[in-house]
Amino acid sequence: MSTKQKTTIIDQKDIDRVVEQATKLGLGLAIISKEALERTIKRVTKKNGVSEREAKAAVASLVAESKRKEKQLEAKVKSAIKNAKSKSPVVAKKEAEKLKSEIARLKKQLKKKK
Repeated sequence: MSTKQKTTIIDQKDIDRVVEQATKLGLGLAIISKEALERTIKRVTKKNGVSEREAKAAVASLVAESKRKEKQLEAKVKSAIKNAKSKSPVVAKKEAEKLKSEIARLKKQLKKKK
């Protein structure tokens, strides 16, 4: 018994839009986290006598690390999508159009030979 997979056509723009939205979500979470972190650092500076300069340096360092992690996450997401596309029965719209035109060309050739 053979397993027949249904092929779905997906546009690269749709994939890009999903990645962009995921990235924006990550940025939004990072901004919220930064604000919460700044409030926490202010509380800690008051309790532990850490200078405002040291607190700001700590926030800047954590924000930079957050951005670095975000870029890593985006690269992983893109890689996962690429991997999933290669393993799934999904065909890119561009590829489907190319195949359609090739089929039409071959049909014309076949008609000419008959």
